Amino acid sequence: VYHDSRLSAGQFLVARFTITCCVADAAAIGMVVAWPAATALAGNSWVRVRGRGNVQRVPAQALFVSNHITYFDHALILSALPGRFRRRLAIAMEGERLRWWRRPPAGTA
Repeated sequence: VYHDSRLSAGQFLVARFTITCCVADAAAIGMVVAWPAATALAGNSWVRVRGRGNVQRVPAQALFVSNHITYFDHALILSALPGRFRRRLAIAMEGERLRWWRRPPAGTA
C-alpha cells in the first residue's frame, strides 16, 4: 500500500518493483485502487485486491503489460480486452524470445 497526496480520498496505490536483468533496471509498477476505507490501511502493508479493471474509460492509446513473460500472455491479454483494443493491438515480447522463434537455438528445433 502506498498513499500519495495526489490521489483522491478513498484511493491508494498498490505497487511492486520489477527487475528485468539487474538492480540497475529496477522500476516500480502499480495501479490505483479505490476503496472507501483506504486511509485505514497502513503504508507499506500487503493487501489482496480483487475486482475488474475498467478499460472502458481508457483512452485510445494505451499500453497493456502482463506481470510475467510466457508464450501465453499475449493470448490471455487479447481474450480479456474489449474489441476496440483487441483489433488494434501490437504485441511486443522479450527480444530473445522473438529471436528464438525465428532462429531456434541449436538442438531445440
